Amino acid sequence: MCQIEAEPDRQMLTTAEENMIFLSSYKETTQIKSSKVHGQGYLAKYRTHMELIKENLEVHARAEAAAKEKRLAFEVEVGKMKEQLAHQAAEREREKEENRRKMQEDLENANIALKEELKQEFLNMLAQQKEATINQYHASLC
Repeated sequence: MCQIEAEPDRQMLTTAEENMIFLSSYKETTQIKSSKVHGQGYLAKYRTHMELIKENLEVHARAEAAAKEKRLAFEVEVGKMKEQLAHQAAEREREKEENRRKMQEDLENANIALKEELKQEFLNMLAQQKEATINQYHASLC
């Protein structure tokens, strides 16, 4: 019987853990300082040229998709900023137009008030002139 079957409550090691144990025991046995794993094992199947090219293409496609997604996000953000700037410019233009209209209205009101004041002053002067003429006429009669 196998030792693993005899100990059912023992934890199973992962492949990476087994490789690390093997590497450390190999280093102790051969007394080397290198921790570099040499090769992929004698039973490893090396990737073909086409597999390497396909993997490279997949990496480039993922990078390109990420860049495209980022570019689209930037374009959306730029669009929002342009819209915000246009809104702000329209708001400033509306405020300028409102201020201009208010100033024009104030100027018209001031002109009307000035005309009314001048009219009243002219009527007062006319009344004084008329009274002076009547007084002169009465003085010449007397």
